[in-house]
This record gives sequence, C-alpha cells and structure tokens, in this order.
Amino acid sequence: MGGTRQPDTQGRAARLGGRRGGTGSGPGFDGGMGPAVAAGLMVGLILCAVALRAGMSRWTGQWGADGESASDQREVTGFTSAPTITDRHGRILAMSVPVYALSLSPQSMWRSHTPELMSRTILSILTDRPVESLSAWETRSFLGQLLEHDARARPGEPRALTVEAPRFLRFEEPQTSVVQEWIERGALEGQPARGALRGVRLVALDEGDACTIQWTPESLLSRSLREEQLGEGTSARYWVDHLLDDLTILVGPAVVHEHLRLRAGDKWSSLAASQIRVRSRDAIWNELIDCQYRVAYKSIDARHAQDLRVMFADQAVSPYQMKLEMQARRTYALRSKDYQPSPFVQVASMAGHDPIAVLGNWGRLDSTSAVARAVRTLDAQPGDLNWRSLRDPLDDLMDRLVNEPRPMSGLELLARDYLDQEPWAQVRPSTMQADPRVLPRDRRNMWTNLGLAIPSDLLGAEGGSLPVEVETTLDAPLQVYLHGQLNETVIRQGAVLAMGIVLDTTSGEVLAVDAVHAYRISGFAPLRHTFTPGSTTKALIMAAALDQGVVQPDDLFKTFADQEGIQLGSRHISEARGAPKEPEITASLALARSVNAVMVQIGALVPAPVLRDYLQRLGLGQRPGVGLGPEAPGYLPALDSKGSWSPHFTHASISMGHELSVSLWQMASALASIVRGGERLPLRLVRAIRQGPENGIGFVAPEGERVLGEEACDQVRVMMESGAREGTGKSVTKGHWEDFDLLLSKTGTAQRVRTEGCLHDEHRALEEAAAEGRSLTRAERAQLRGSRKAGHDNCYTSSICLVGRVEGRELMTFIVVEDPAKRTAWSHFGSKVAGPPAMRVLRMAMGLSPELDGGQIAGLEAPSLPVAPPQTSAAAGNSEVDEQPWRGR
Repeated sequence: MGGTRQPDTQGRAARLGGRRGGTGSGPGFDGGMGPAVAAGLMVGLILCAVALRAGMSRWTGQWGADGESASDQREVTGFTSAPTITDRHGRILAMSVPVYALSLSPQSMWRSHTPELMSRTILSILTDRPVESLSAWETRSFLGQLLEHDARARPGEPRALTVEAPRFLRFEEPQTSVVQEWIERGALEGQPARGALRGVRLVALDEGDACTIQWTPESLLSRSLREEQLGEGTSARYWVDHLLDDLTILVGPAVVHEHLRLRAGDKWSSLAASQIRVRSRDAIWNELIDCQYRVAYKSIDARHAQDLRVMFADQAVSPYQMKLEMQARRTYALRSKDYQPSPFVQVASMAGHDPIAVLGNWGRLDSTSAVARAVRTLDAQPGDLNWRSLRDPLDDLMDRLVNEPRPMSGLELLARDYLDQEPWAQVRPSTMQADPRVLPRDRRNMWTNLGLAIPSDLLGAEGGSLPVEVETTLDAPLQVYLHGQLNETVIRQGAVLAMGIVLDTTSGEVLAVDAVHAYRISGFAPLRHTFTPGSTTKALIMAAALDQGVVQPDDLFKTFADQEGIQLGSRHISEARGAPKEPEITASLALARSVNAVMVQIGALVPAPVLRDYLQRLGLGQRPGVGLGPEAPGYLPALDSKGSWSPHFTHASISMGHELSVSLWQMASALASIVRGGERLPLRLVRAIRQGPENGIGFVAPEGERVLGEEACDQVRVMMESGAREGTGKSVTKGHWEDFDLLLSKTGTAQRVRTEGCLHDEHRALEEAAAEGRSLTRAERAQLRGSRKAGHDNCYTSSICLVGRVEGRELMTFIVVEDPAKRTAWSHFGSKVAGPPAMRVLRMAMGLSPELDGGQIAGLEAPSLPVAPPQTSAAAGNSEVDEQPWRGR
C-alpha cells in the first residue's frame, strides 16, 4: 500500500495554475529553482538572519534603542472576580477562583493536527490518566466536543460531518461517478491507486439527484490513513492540503477560481499561482468544516491548564487554533461539589441539599426579562449602554444580559448592589502584556540544540484591584445547624415547610436564616412565603395597648371559661386546650397563657386606626426591602369606609393574629422590635465591606425608629418570661433555665380556615405545575380552596419565638412550621412542633451543647471552613489560588 510521499502531480498542478511539488522537495515546498528565485531566496535568507537576531535580542530582554511598537504587543486581561463573601468570623462562604475554558476553531485546528491523537492527548491531561488507559468510546465522545455540534450524534460513535448547502461540493452525474472512484482508489484518474479513503462517502442531497460529501474526521484525518496514502512521516497539514487539492480538481478549478475572482475583484490579477492554490484550498475546507469557535471543555483548574499549555507548545498549537480562556468560577464552601443553581428549592428528602439558600445564586436573564431591564436602563441610565457598538446599543445590552452570568438572588445579589456604588464600582482587572509569538517547531529546535530554554514572551504584568470582601452577619456553623434542624422537622413532622431565623436582638444582625420544603417550588421562603402568625401577634397587640395606656399588666379580664369562649354578636371565639378555667385573669397572664378571649378584649381597647398604624410601623403589610430578591408584602387589612375595622370580625381576629399574613422576616423583625424595647431596626445581613488593609467600611447598627415606648415593651418582656416559666412555653424551656440568665417565649398556633385549604394540597399542585413549566390557572387555584386531600381535616401553622440571654448577649430564634401532618391529638401546638428545634438552635447559637445531655445530633457537626486571609497587596502574576480552599491541601 504505502504509496509515494510526494506523488507526481504535474498534470494536476498545471490545471491548478502552479506546481504543487516536485521530487526531492519537502512537503509544502515547490520544487525547481530558477536564477530569479535563487536571488530572491538569498535576499530572504539575509532578511531572516536580521530578523532572527532581533528576535533573539527580544526574547533575551535586549531591546533596541527604538523599543517595540505598542501595536506589536498583545494585552491579556484577567477576570474581575466577584466579591469574596464570608461569615461574621471570616469563614469563606463564597469566592471566585480562576478556571479556564478550552476553546477552539475546528476549521483551524484540524487543518494542521490529527483529531484522534489530539483528543486522546487532551483527555489524558484533563483526566490524569495514561493515554493507553483511555477507551475508544471515551476518546470518540470527547472528540465530538472538539468538532461541530450535532444533536443527532450519539456518544461514543464516530462523528460524521455532512456538507450543508454546498457551493462547490455538489456533484451530479457524471461527476458523482468520478468522485466515487476517487474515494475507492484514493487517487484521481490517471494516478496509481493508493487504496480506499476511509471515513468519506457521498450522500444524497434533499433535492434532485445531487450528492455531497459526508466525512468522519477521526478516520479521514487519521495518521494511519495518511501514511498508507503518502508514506511514513507525512504531516497532518500536508495530508489535508493533498485532499483539498484533489477535491478542487474534482469540483473543477475553473468553478472555484471564478468564485474566488469575484470575491477578490481587482486584486485577482496580481495573485500568484501559489496564492490562488491556497485560496482554493481554503474555499473547499470552509465547506467541509465549521469555522466558528466553540467551547469544548469548561472549568479547567490551573494545574491542568498549565499541562495543556506545555502540550500546546510541544505540538505547535497556535492560539487561533486552540486556546485557554481564563474565567471565574463561583465556588461555595457549604454547598456540595455537584451543586447546581436552580430556581426551585431543594426538598427535605433530597441528598446533598443546600444548607445556605440565603447565599443565593448566579444565573442569566431570560430574553423577556433582559428586554425589560434593557429598556429600563435606556430610560434611567443611558450612559451604561455601549454607544460605540456597530449594532443597536439596546440589542447589544440585551445580548449581554442574556449571555453574561450575574448574581440573581440572595447575598450574592445584595453584595452586587452594594458594590455597584462608589468606591467599589471602580474595580479593575489584572493585565499582562506580551509579545505576539507563534514559534514553529524548527525555531524551537534551535533553542533546544543550544541547550537553552525557550524564552518567555512576557513583557510585564500589572495586578488588578484587590478583591473585595463582604463580611456578612451569618455564623456558618449555626447556619448549617439551623438547616439540619429544619430538615429534620419537615421529615419528622410531615410538614410542608419549616422556616427559621436567629438574630441578635440588640443590633438586628441575622446569624442564620433558612427554610426547608417538602415540595419543589421556587423562591426564598423567609421572604416570599406568607402565613397567618396566630398567637405570636398577641405580643404586638399587648405592647400597643400598654403603650396607649388602655391596659395595665395587673388589670383583670373575664375569661368566659364557663362559656368555653367569648361570644361576639353572631361569632363565637373558642379557646385552645389548656386555657385557664379561672373566671378572671390578669392581662399579664393572658399573654403568658395566650388566652383568646382576653386578648380580644384588650385589642378592642385600641382604636383600629391606631392599632393598624402600630402594626404598619412595625413592618407588617409592606415589603422589608432586604435586597435578596423578590419579597412578599404580606397582608394587613385596610380600614373600611368609616376608618375602622369590623369590631367582631376583623378587629377581633387581628387581636388573635388572624385575618392578616406575614413573612418570617417581617414577623421576626416586629417581635425583635418589642424585645429590643420598642425601637425598630432593619434586620441586616452585612457587617462590613473591605478592599485591602485601608479601604473598607464597617456597618454599625443604625439609629432605630421609635415605634413603642420602652416601658410598655419591658412589661411585655416580663409577660413573655412568665410565658416561658409557666405559660405556653414552659414545656420548651423546662430543664434549660440553669444555662440561661433569661428566657422569653411566645408560641403561636394558627388553624387555617376552611376556605383556605391545606398547604400540602397547594404546594403539591404548585410542584406539579412547575414540572410542566407553567403556573396554576385561576380555576385550579379555585379548586384548592377548602381542599383537604392531605388526609386531615384541620391544618395548622405552628410557631414559636424564643429569646435567651447569656452573659449579657441576647439572641432570638423564631421558627415556623407549616401544616405538620404527622401528629396526634393536641400535638400541633407551636410548643410541641416548633419548640424543640427552636430551643436546640438557640442553645447552639449561644455556644451551648444543643442537647441537655451534652450530646451532638448525628450528622449536624459544625463544618470546618477556611478563613479569608488578611488583605495586603495584589501581587502581579500571582495565580496560586486553590480551587477548593476549604478542603485543605
């Protein structure tokens, strides 16, 4: 088989307009040298020697007096990292690490390199496996990523490329027979047969009897085939050019040249035969393979990237063929390695669920959202548009919004909003200046023969801005522990949802906040989900009444125990199990034991407009504006046309915590305002922002808004302490008093009215609709009203607010559990459902053992997280960044 390395092609060369090669000349060089050519070659050698000397001076750092033109240099810009996010103790929660994407131009790459060999070599480097251990299936699957995308291709099968809409490679009889003979013989008519060409065949086009080429790069461009055809040592480039010259003849040089002449215009007459031959090859190659760059592999770490660079240099891979592009990958210390952002929450039964959903995600805008935001930007901030773009600046912005990842929710979004402000907006990336250089093999051999290393082309580098560090108020181990307790509660109680928050009542700093669902729905529940707060609202009602002076802690009120509740016109309000049997009790005891009849009477003493104003100023009925993403405003009934509420219904219901809805964040903020002494502080998640040792700001608790008098709130605190000792919270605090200086509690148990339906039914329907990519219709929502498919007649929201003080530090935890289904009689109360996890979380937050016996709950140990290093300077060129620093070295 074998054949000659350089076959006689004089007749074919003449038809191409120049000689392709002669005996005795190397691949890619023309044979035969006339006097003019020899003289030209001599001049060229002299010029090459001058250039070589200048090049050697350049690589060794010896610069001429005139220096180097700036246009001859290339500048590489590094990525601008997103801020590092830490917890309150400096433990890293999120950070950006440099990774690399492997991109290539299939057209340029496979013109000079062997697909099967390169794909096997690259895959070996990326997987840290010997080349010999890679199977043909693995290599072919990876090679598919290095070729044109084909949705029909199956992994492990050779990728076949079909010429689409051919301009040249369109054959009809009798051309079809000639092309088929060329495939079978491996040679044109009149040439010695070399053997069949593997990996190429004719396929019919959709219209008429015309055919085109379908080919498999793995086979047709293989080393074995080219050496069978043209001899051992034939280069990949020479083999491809040989095939393209044959195809040019099969198409007809006149056809190709006419097309090239029309494109070249007046320049055609000045083109040499060799230039025409090169352009002919390019025209045919453009039809055979895609010319667009594509990303073949993402998230390559620095070590593997360096190994690839060494391989690129060894194989003379040019940047226009294949290159590594630096990118930033967002990594999270508390999330599993295979965590994938999703608009849908993870549920309790899922393995590897997200313990820090408050951190949020990065993502891309959909086209509809991108259009809306671009239009808003055009109206409000036209300077942000790229008016130098050759296309419509609005379209340019929309494309960027769709294609560029950005913080979409959570602390990631909040940090971005902070850093969009001065001076943080002035962040610059690192840059590197280098000489442009593509060093062919023969030039590299010169340095090797001299025993010298190939000099670097780096001219200089400049470090970018120091990374920005956003220190949050969160405590990472506590966040993980809270998540574990909520997860266990959902499973143990058969609940739809469990939410919790831990905060410092003095400063309003949030130490942990999370939610765990039983169904996959979207949104961060502590801000999106609203619920009926029930008896926890009674602390707010009591504070308002005390502040108005309409009641005192020792005032006596009837309990109507003999009537099993209070009658308000046509409405009867009953009591929960365990209500006091005394005919009269004090206001203080009424809050401690959560007596509906007394709280209705106390609430009625405060005029509706005044009571509503108190609740509104405490944050109910309005979005809190935290900055983590979408928020629900909740529901606070408006006053009627008479400027009041229905006394027997709306006013009475609100006095018990019904006929209004709140989010976890809203209710926690309102209760913290009472415990704090009547000042409302916005709950906050950011403590400080730093950039280097000198540039930074620390956030301090802002001055609060006085909503209630301190005396009234102190009286409520005494009542909540009584509730923890002898009221509805005594079963929760029993045995824990020795570890605390003070404990306060307020429980809540709200029964959903029949027209509301149970959350199990609603969230199951939402999950099913989301799986189908749609929202619930109005008719479907109507069917859910009053639904009891969950298997129980009564549905409840169980909650508890616990406050503890140890050595002057006072923390509050608030936990809400929606629709617990696994319950027995009287086990649905807030003290029974939410109380135990709330007490364990409070103890953990205080640095105590979560359990009274001192034992840890299995699987909920605090994680070991890295601490952000002190910021000093941004050293240029320092790229030693551990991809997963929290895993240790």
